[in-house]
Amino acid sequence: MQATPPPPQEPTASAHFPCEKCGAEMTFNASTNAMRCDYCGHTVQLTEQEQNQITEYDLEAALAREPVAEGWGTERRAIKCQNCGAVTTFEPGQVAAKCQFCDSSHVVEEKNRRGVIRPESLLPFSVDKNTALQRFSAWLGRGWFRPGNLKHLASLDQLHGIYLPFWTFDADTSSRWRAQAGYHYYTAERYTTTENGRPVTKTRQVQHTRWVWTAGSHAAFYDDQLVFASGGVNRNQARAIEPFDLKKLVPYRPEYLAGWTAEEYQVDLRQGWNTGKEQIQAKIRAECSRMVPGDTQRFLSVNTTFRKVTFKHVLLPVWVAAYRYGAKLYQCLINGQTGEVQGQAPVSLPKVLLAVLAGIALVAALLYFFGRG
Repeated sequence: MQATPPPPQEPTASAHFPCEKCGAEMTFNASTNAMRCDYCGHTVQLTEQEQNQITEYDLEAALAREPVAEGWGTERRAIKCQNCGAVTTFEPGQVAAKCQFCDSSHVVEEKNRRGVIRPESLLPFSVDKNTALQRFSAWLGRGWFRPGNLKHLASLDQLHGIYLPFWTFDADTSSRWRAQAGYHYYTAERYTTTENGRPVTKTRQVQHTRWVWTAGSHAAFYDDQLVFASGGVNRNQARAIEPFDLKKLVPYRPEYLAGWTAEEYQVDLRQGWNTGKEQIQAKIRAECSRMVPGDTQRFLSVNTTFRKVTFKHVLLPVWVAAYRYGAKLYQCLINGQTGEVQGQAPVSLPKVLLAVLAGIALVAALLYFFGRG
């Protein structure tokens, strides 16, 4: 007879950043910018670091595999979810039997991972767990079509504070554009119609367009173009909780991750730049389109040169709740800086059916009322 496996556990603390007073684990508190021992209450203030200590790295050099800082600057364990593919890291000694993104127990430890670019900066959590729970509970209860008992599912155990990986790119750009500008003009046109059984001749204005080739240039610097690099959350859902105030990024230091989970990026630097470049090109095209004169335009083409492209790997704070309702799994994200909530939620089929029947009854009543008139 096979032994029953132990129940899944949440990560438990280890003395990775031990308290100098009692030896217990210390965690980072963003609101006080200090390390705090949850056991004896001892705090250690972290030294303020200036924004200009954040380094922008040359993209071309990094893609040519010139050395950049790797790893986390401290020992961390990594597990990979066999269900969603996310790779999450936490401190040695912690136990994680479930994926915090999809609640799957199919996780395996990832060993000897090399070549992972070290984060350059991060946004510390500003929204604490209790506040996040309040936002999560309120969001669950929002909307008439949601099941009435849904908001009672919210609990602290469902919320996980995770630093999600992103890339940012800076680029100096110069572009040349060419397009046909269209200028509308109008001519009078006579036409014949029938009124009261008789032919009637009238005049109307007809729009025409005169097309003229035109060209111009556009130059701009794009700063901190943000590119999503997570594998554990839906890209569109993550974008829905933006923006993050990247002006408040602080230089990365391992202490900031004490007590927190951090995800390794699943979109590598080259893939990230391809996405970032497309995003910047879309902005440039929109700017060039606005520069085309006339009333309308067509055949717009833009040729852009990128110079002095730099990047950095950043971590942004997100509360993640993976919860089940019935047999289906849902995910909710909370911006750890602003508290913005977005996610997936079930709907109540009886409420949907009731709304449909009410709509049918209303239409039938209106048809009966107007039919009698």
